[in-house]
Amino acid sequence: AHPVRRQRTAADTAYRKHNRCHRSDVATVAVETVLGIAQSIGLLENSDPQFIIGGSMTNPGAYAGYLGVTTPLILSLLVSYKKNKRFENICYILGGLFILVCYLLILSRSRGAWIACGAGCLCVLCYRYARFLRGTNYWSKKAIRTPTIILSAVLIIASGFFVFKMKEDSALGRILVWKVTLSTPHPHASLLWGNGIGYFESQYGKWQADYFREKEGTEKERHIAGYVTTAYNEFLELGLEQGIIVTACIAALLVMATGTGWKNLSTIELGAKASIVSITICDCAGFITEDIAKDIISQNNVELLR
Repeated sequence: AHPVRRQRTAADTAYRKHNRCHRSDVATVAVETVLGIAQSIGLLENSDPQFIIGGSMTNPGAYAGYLGVTTPLILSLLVSYKKNKRFENICYILGGLFILVCYLLILSRSRGAWIACGAGCLCVLCYRYARFLRGTNYWSKKAIRTPTIILSAVLIIASGFFVFKMKEDSALGRILVWKVTLSTPHPHASLLWGNGIGYFESQYGKWQADYFREKEGTEKERHIAGYVTTAYNEFLELGLEQGIIVTACIAALLVMATGTGWKNLSTIELGAKASIVSITICDCAGFITEDIAKDIISQNNVELLR
């Protein structure tokens, strides 16, 4: 075959695979959204009776995390298709899906998912509309730029305070977990290569008991302390269990994926990059990455193997 024809064939194959992947992702989000809406209005019961909504994951935290990291992809598709009148019907579907996902995120009361979703969506909007703002004279005017920056800072601080106070004990509980983990006097067997899967869960109870015995802790800390199975920070837990080298490699991959290559992105590439930003924030907020990624990876693997 002619070399140019082979290149076009390879490009077409890659394009079709990307199309199948994003369609699969959107379809999976749509199914999870329908499950969540049905659970929220009482048509279906969550497998875990402790929680009202949880989709197929049963756990509302993992469910909210999954919705939060896939929302930027939906927004990227929506903004892109909006420019083409041929895809008007698809825009309505994507717009409705985006609204329903945001509604379920609000119901979940998951602050980490809110922040992750907001950051990812902000990446999409900034990339799509930054050139438009730079091409106008409005942003160059100090009378407009300064109040906008001040208002944005005030909104960020107010939002942060609201998110903290909404579930204050939960936030303080996570801070206590990080504080206990980082201040434990017991030397870890191997920080370089890790101490094995399950190390944190098996040892944290001892660290917490030693913390309150040696440092006594505040009355508030004693009130919020409890049985803990996760460090509420994937990087911290990964460093203890898999070692600093593995953690550094993963962190470097995330930095390369999110910190470079923000030029001439396609719709799918932009959505994927924004979703990686959201996943990184979810990792810092303590979501279990395996639960969040389960549906994304399984669906993409099926499509890519076809």
